[in-house]
Amino acid sequence: MKKVWYLRAKDDIVEAIVIKETKTTVVLETADGIQKKLAKASAHETYEKAVEANKRFTKSKGATEVCPFWELEDIKKVSDGLSEKYQVAFWAGILLGRRVSDIMDLKWSDFYKPDGTRKTYLTIIEQKTGKNTNLFIPQMMFKYLENWRPQCNSDEDIFPSRGSDKTSGYRKAFTKAAKDAGIQYPVSTHSCRKTFGLWSRRLHPQDVNSMQILQKFFNHSNTNITSRYIGLDAEAERRYIEDMNTLMERVDSGETDFALDNRPVISLHSDDLRQLLSDACLMGQKANADADAEIHLENMNKLYKLAEEKAIGQDIM
Repeated sequence: MKKVWYLRAKDDIVEAIVIKETKTTVVLETADGIQKKLAKASAHETYEKAVEANKRFTKSKGATEVCPFWELEDIKKVSDGLSEKYQVAFWAGILLGRRVSDIMDLKWSDFYKPDGTRKTYLTIIEQKTGKNTNLFIPQMMFKYLENWRPQCNSDEDIFPSRGSDKTSGYRKAFTKAAKDAGIQYPVSTHSCRKTFGLWSRRLHPQDVNSMQILQKFFNHSNTNITSRYIGLDAEAERRYIEDMNTLMERVDSGETDFALDNRPVISLHSDDLRQLLSDACLMGQKANADADAEIHLENMNKLYKLAEEKAIGQDIM
């Protein structure tokens, strides 16, 4: 009977579950090793199944969920604790939002043309999904590339390694830098990728399309996965707990007669806001013609009601 392979990956270390008849065997391999065995074990169809399964089973049971960097000062502390070589990997994770396994496969020619001039875009073939991803190269990447190896324009690997595991040295250096920085929450090299998502969302809080953009960027199947992945769910849970703590501190001190604050802002999609403004102009023209204060008030109440109905997140209020 043909073997079927399912993968569960954590960066470049893959847990392969080999199912043959009713017997299940679990082995640990590097991503390269698994792909070679997949090629021998079955045809392209089975490899595609394995890649698809890899998207669904990305966490080992009981594994600790690492966080993005919650504070900007933590990013700076960890960066300062790394060598110039590993600062390149660190900032590539944050600025490009890539997995460490993909970062460690980067070449100098991904960033520089043969004549030594800088490229504007680079193309990465993701190890986990096999997809081609084209990325704009931010200028800060060149700062750290050139801090380490100025005037390097060859086709060499940026992170050459004698062994099969290119990531172990960086992981050890990262762990030490995070420990020395005194970071109390769980982080790993994968935190850099999550940090890209969290701080992109924080930078664009009023962009109603931001979650869809990040969902596509991370190749997630829906925005709920993205929200959990970049730490928004954890951040919201922490805020709820802190708010409850504040409330109960007031109750504990005997202050029980107070009203909850009203919602100060109504968030609208741009199309809905445009329609409301258009309605307001039409109502204003008609009300000016009628010159009736009651009509003005009635129209204002109508607009406010429409705004509440269109409000983003109104279904949970």
